[in-house]
Amino acid sequence: MRNELIQEMPMAEYRAAEGYSKHQLDAFNVCPAYFQWKLKQEFKATREMELGTLIHSLFLEDRVDFAIAPEVDRRTKVGKAEWEAFCYDNPNKVVVTQDEGKRITASVEAARAQEYLIKGPRMIETSMFWQRGGLQCKGRPDMICEIGGKPAIVDLKTTSDISRFESKFFSLGYDKQAAWYVHGLRRVQEVDHDIDFWFLVVDTEAPHLSQWVQAGASVLSEADHYWDGLLHRFNWCLDEGKWPGLQPRTIESRSWRS
Repeated sequence: MRNELIQEMPMAEYRAAEGYSKHQLDAFNVCPAYFQWKLKQEFKATREMELGTLIHSLFLEDRVDFAIAPEVDRRTKVGKAEWEAFCYDNPNKVVVTQDEGKRITASVEAARAQEYLIKGPRMIETSMFWQRGGLQCKGRPDMICEIGGKPAIVDLKTTSDISRFESKFFSLGYDKQAAWYVHGLRRVQEVDHDIDFWFLVVDTEAPHLSQWVQAGASVLSEADHYWDGLLHRFNWCLDEGKWPGLQPRTIESRSWRS
């Protein structure tokens, strides 16, 4: 099993590398059968996910992976032809509209306004491989750096409503993501000291607010216990060769609000 940090590993190579990622195990948490089904599905990004990726590339690596198309009415024959011609002339770029281009650049500017907190060298999209619970695990944090004199992992999050970030924090599993990466980096670097996890949250909608949000120690501790339990169940499925579906459950009054 691998236990290392690798810089500049192509994303395709990382995805093909042996190891279980946080996103794969999210599917297992739904139920083991869903995990098995998900393994066979081709990933398809939504448009908002595509825009988020373009923001990541521009902010983290100063790489422009998009081309802003001229204003055309694609409902008309002429407009459709102009759009297709522009796409043909930019084969290695994601073609975006004028409005999408403005959202991307404004979001990156908002993120860059928060860079004052980042100190020292930055490791961008470094591939991590480590062992946990007898399994090969992997992760690819956006940035490893130093914040406030302490080693830190930074994850850039784009949102369409920054005021709702906290309300979505647990439902979207950001606590589990933070604990997963922190544990991995500590294992790879073989250190006992704390590693902070920060989210740099950027609103893709005007006025494009941005904010640093730290995953607190209690959040990381609770999420770490979650991973211990989930990996125990995962190992049981591997050993038994059984991948059951959803089990019966009871919903109590108002529990859906938690």
